[in-house]
Amino acid sequence: MIKSRADSFTRKLIGETLQKHTVSRILAHFPELSVQDVQSQRMSVCGEDILLTDKAKDILSNPSFETKSKKSGYTPCYDALKQCQRQAGAEEMPLAIIHDPKENDLLAIITLEDLLKLKRLYAIAKGIL
Repeated sequence: MIKSRADSFTRKLIGETLQKHTVSRILAHFPELSVQDVQSQRMSVCGEDILLTDKAKDILSNPSFETKSKKSGYTPCYDALKQCQRQAGAEEMPLAIIHDPKENDLLAIITLEDLLKLKRLYAIAKGIL
């Protein structure tokens, strides 16, 4: 719960920093895209956190990005991924599957870097790149 104006400012700054970092990683993996193609949404605006042009959506196979940073963290998710990374062979991509018994969906945890590698390979295979 946001308790003050300062708390609100701090949370927005953390969110904005994460969004901008995500944009920079996407642009690093896809030099075909420009800063006009992939942009961080302004804080407190409803909708997707990362804005994509049609070109970017095509290349990235139409994702919808929501970024979250949580002060108390996502430790169990990171722990599962770290365990998978320790066990993975040199040619394997670590992918942790997590589940909450109260939810129907299984979630796959993968690093952003590995996800972007997969997206690039997919775009190449489809002949987009």
